[in-house]
Amino acid sequence: MEKVFKAIGLVLIASILLSLCPAVIHAQAPTTVKMWIEPSSISLNTAEHSIGYRFDVVVWVDATGYECGGWQFKMIYPKAYLKAVACEYTGSDKRRSGWFESCGTKNLMPLTPTIDSPHNATHNYVLHGEAYDPTTPGNPYPTGSGSLSKVTFEVVGLPGKGETIEFEIDIRTECTPPRSKTYVIDKDGVEILYPQNVFNCLYTFVWSPPPKPYLGVYPVSQEHGMYENVIGKPVPVSIFIYSLDAAWFLTNASFTLTYDSTLVNITESDIAFNTAAWDVAAQATITDGTITFFVETSKQLSGTVKIADLVFTIIYQGAYPEVKVCTLDLKDIVLMNHELQIPTKPEIDGEIRIIGLLTMPLPYFSIVPKDTVIGPDPSLGKTFTVDLVMNELHEGWKLVAYGVRIGYDNTLLEVVDVKEGPFLSTTTSWGYTALEDVYLGPAEPPLYMTNITFKLKAKTTFAGTYTFTITPPGAVRIIINGTLTNTFTVTGAVERLFIIEIRNYNPYPVEGDYIISCRPTTYGVTLTDVTDPANPVVLPWTRNVAAPPYSWFFTGIEPDGIYGPHIAIGGMVATDTGEWYIFPSGTGTLATITFKVIKQGYTDLSCALNIFDEIMIDKDGRDIPFKDSIDGTVTVKGLSLPGRQIDLYTQYPAPFGGQGPNKPSDMFTPQQEVLLYALVTYNYWPLQNKLVSYEIKDPGGKVWDKKTATTNQDGIAVVSFRMPWPCENPESLFGVWTVIATVDIADVVVNDTLQFHYNYLAFVSKVTTDKLEYDHGDTVTISVEVKSYAMQTYNILVTAAITDELGYTIGFAAQTVKIGGATFCSAKTYKLTFTIKIPKWAVAG
Repeated sequence: MEKVFKAIGLVLIASILLSLCPAVIHAQAPTTVKMWIEPSSISLNTAEHSIGYRFDVVVWVDATGYECGGWQFKMIYPKAYLKAVACEYTGSDKRRSGWFESCGTKNLMPLTPTIDSPHNATHNYVLHGEAYDPTTPGNPYPTGSGSLSKVTFEVVGLPGKGETIEFEIDIRTECTPPRSKTYVIDKDGVEILYPQNVFNCLYTFVWSPPPKPYLGVYPVSQEHGMYENVIGKPVPVSIFIYSLDAAWFLTNASFTLTYDSTLVNITESDIAFNTAAWDVAAQATITDGTITFFVETSKQLSGTVKIADLVFTIIYQGAYPEVKVCTLDLKDIVLMNHELQIPTKPEIDGEIRIIGLLTMPLPYFSIVPKDTVIGPDPSLGKTFTVDLVMNELHEGWKLVAYGVRIGYDNTLLEVVDVKEGPFLSTTTSWGYTALEDVYLGPAEPPLYMTNITFKLKAKTTFAGTYTFTITPPGAVRIIINGTLTNTFTVTGAVERLFIIEIRNYNPYPVEGDYIISCRPTTYGVTLTDVTDPANPVVLPWTRNVAAPPYSWFFTGIEPDGIYGPHIAIGGMVATDTGEWYIFPSGTGTLATITFKVIKQGYTDLSCALNIFDEIMIDKDGRDIPFKDSIDGTVTVKGLSLPGRQIDLYTQYPAPFGGQGPNKPSDMFTPQQEVLLYALVTYNYWPLQNKLVSYEIKDPGGKVWDKKTATTNQDGIAVVSFRMPWPCENPESLFGVWTVIATVDIADVVVNDTLQFHYNYLAFVSKVTTDKLEYDHGDTVTISVEVKSYAMQTYNILVTAAITDELGYTIGFAAQTVKIGGATFCSAKTYKLTFTIKIPKWAVAG
């Protein structure tokens, strides 16, 4: 009984001391409590791991049979090889250990760990712990086993060549009663963990040959010229060592770079070495198209290491279509460490493509339609429109303003109205922004791919459809919300999030700005980079104006004067700042003029619509050269009395619907509805309640349908049918269909015949590639011919994709093509070219 009392007395004394002093009281206890590190060993090698590699270890405890009051460990490791970068509890909320969480125990408060603090001259330590909260009623004591804390280490040192590093990540050393830094205490504050039951983690790092590095020129390929005179233009390139592992202990590198000295020039002053890396020596000598390099370092270099930036100057450019290629060939590559030559993978050469100078096409004005015919029906007071059109304007002219005068006969025509056309505003209303200085390292094992992800939030204020297009600085793949594409669309006044992943499968890095354009306008559109939710960045738009109007329009009607009767028309691209960034291009309507016929006789009358006093101005106020304008004519036919007439046409606007006697209509596509109108007149006056018969024939002459309809108060009868698409061989019905409309007018039968082409809106007629076989890294040039019978203008999307032997899509490209203008019964051909690069991950076959 005496020993029992003594024991109770010791517990009472320990409790009193604990209330007075933070020191831990130690007493003899069973040796079943254990603390250990998982995994029990870490094995690394320089072939797979290098400086910067990170790994985790987790500290565990087993105190089965005890009710515990807390724990702590001090983890010691050599600072020359490892650095602790993080430490956290293992519970789901990271505010308590997994052990406390599994027992339903609340801790006194989360303790901030001590991370990477000095233990002695050669070692650092991590200190972490947790205490039971006695202030929570009914708080259960932790017992049993569970995880305590996770520590993240980063490799900062490597074994020398042929060496092996071996040491313990140590939590045992500081488990030394009476004042341990590694301990477990029971609910009375008594330490119950002993060093023989603490187990460390064995760390082993073996030197083995790391992955081979290689040299490369960046960018790999660049193009200059065509619409630009590039003689004298500087062309920057850089030379890198890629995939350099620190375990190679590189000391110096030597190599040559050859180039075509008839195409480009460079001097030694155009070479800037990366002296931050190459601090011992950095030399280059140039001899007749060859640059000899030598660099040396005292540092332990790794990763992607720049050797030097070079600036070549273009000294030759031919005439288009000549293309000269200056190959930048890396040769005689020797990488050394103190003992041996480092093996290398094949180098990545570069090229500078110099495209012959092609003078930009000259723009010109025109009147559309060129020839307008009014009559011979009674036409006094009739109105019609013509367009002033800008043709073949190249963006490179940087046009910001234009002016013309259009002469006409004011005894024959009266100007009713002049309105601005859409050309200037629609081609200059868009804007762009950029994800700047994005770097993607070279693709390396094991994934042979590097990637980066952005989160962009697009917010639109106004209804409409907004299309965003991403233009990368190099050959990468862009995946937006899980789909391989470089465009995303927002419809309506909404806010949407887009996850944009960019992947680089090339053995060289891709670095630069990713330009994001927004069409048709950036007005009311906000694009925010929310990749870091705590620091959202609104991407600024580059645009001419922040809000409409996007162009300014001027017009005046001069009834007489030194130029005679004419219309003065002018326009200018709007700007908020006096600077322009977006310029018009292509062909489009500048103005629409409405005339009224004020004279008609029994003979034809005509007048010219002459364009004169033209001017086009660029952003610097200089005149832009242009071709001769194409004038228009207006003819008012003399009155005639044709008697009985029927005109059969479709729903398309004139002249595409077949308006006029025996005129063809534009094409129709599978399952499309066809509306057939028949206008019945006598001397141009509409006839009501006349029964019109329709007969519809396919290309083989088979009658598909016969219909009838009665003319309305405007003399128009209408019927409809839908183009057939049977299950068996539906394309056999493609070709020219014929419709005949017949009407009886006072015992005389008159008719009109209408024909139209039935086919797909567009179809691929030919596909070729520039070669039959390709290697990884090759660029496939795909030539596609598309045909269409369409007379009206449509936009179509043409895509090209390449799949490998296993069915994976390894490349995709798309182009939007404007089709139209075909002559009836003759398909118009459109030629397109796609380029797709074969990635390294494509399977052979």
